[in-house]
Amino acid sequence: MREIFRRLSPAAPYFPDQLVSIQSGPDSMIRHVWQTAAVCLVKDTPRPLRILEIGSWAGHSTLTWAEAIGKFERKGSILCVDPWGRYLAAGDVKGGGAYQAMDAATDLDLIYTLFLHNIGFADPAARVDHIRGRFDDVAPYLGDGQFDIVYIDGSHYYADVVHDIAQARRLVRDGGLICGDDLEHQLADVDPDFVKANIAKDYARDPKGRGMHPGVTLAVAEAFGRVADYSGFWIMRREGERFAEVGLHQAQVFIPNHLRDEDKHAVYAWMKQSGLFG
Repeated sequence: MREIFRRLSPAAPYFPDQLVSIQSGPDSMIRHVWQTAAVCLVKDTPRPLRILEIGSWAGHSTLTWAEAIGKFERKGSILCVDPWGRYLAAGDVKGGGAYQAMDAATDLDLIYTLFLHNIGFADPAARVDHIRGRFDDVAPYLGDGQFDIVYIDGSHYYADVVHDIAQARRLVRDGGLICGDDLEHQLADVDPDFVKANIAKDYARDPKGRGMHPGVTLAVAEAFGRVADYSGFWIMRREGERFAEVGLHQAQVFIPNHLRDEDKHAVYAWMKQSGLFG
């Protein structure tokens, strides 16, 4: 299977829609820009950067972290932790669509093999290591304060996000960053009763048609209250025993090379229209 991927895309990473290898939609692509901003904020750390990525899937965000390390003329490492196996609730899979495709992508180790193919194109400034397993099994073996950035994008079910955040708080160094994906709406901005009633689902739409990952919305709010939120990319900085919101607008950013051309154009257009960047 790895040879098949190599033949399909011999000189570049490969993100086929059939395996739901990337998230669709402009907000998802914009979040890669904010990832680069996060690396910019910690680039002056006087040692090689260490990033922990909880949930890597096909390696789309992994390549962004790696390219950011190289772009900011740093050396560093990324530790990816993912089971690369079935994790979705039966009720979600039964609903079909992307859930069914993601569940099927774990068969024959398709998604894991694709990840291995893609990280072969990571910027050489970043060493990419990975552990295949559930994060709750892996976390006890990781030392306190070891990472400059902990990125949470694993299972979005409430109990899993609660666990991942609790461990991230322990694993990030003082002055380091905890961030995550898929915070479409913060708890204070939606009906909390709806959110709490739907934490067993990966994704849900409230009566007003607002889509969200209820587990992410609730777990993030319980851990931090309101967080800094950039197009669904949330981020907080550790300051001793507390966590503070992080401003990203003054950071250097770039559009990662591995985004598809149409996505690069869409992100660039958004950047120009937003007026947030020089």
